[in-house]
Amino acid sequence: MSSSRKSILLKILEIEGKLNHIQSDKKYRQMKKNLNILQSTSTGSRQVSIGSPEDMNTVIEVRRNSEGMKDVISRYKVKLEKYSTRIDKLSEEKRKLEKQLFP
Repeated sequence: MSSSRKSILLKILEIEGKLNHIQSDKKYRQMKKNLNILQSTSTGSRQVSIGSPEDMNTVIEVRRNSEGMKDVISRYKVKLEKYSTRIDKLSEEKRKLEKQLFP
């Protein structure tokens, strides 16, 4: 195995490690879970108690289908966008390296 192929392979493994680290991050997983809860169309309580997007330890209570809930959803999306951008960049870099490795 040539040194360039080996270095590409090591870089791919490093990127996979970073992706796994992001996707297993407790804060990231909790934000995704909370966003899914807010976006679910299931019936139930009129009030939803959920962690604040700014501080997950602070519980906020919002009414379903209210302007407050829409605001909380948009704040969660902004927070998750940072993670999504990082994941997309790493995935794209990994694809490019894989193309180099396996033309």
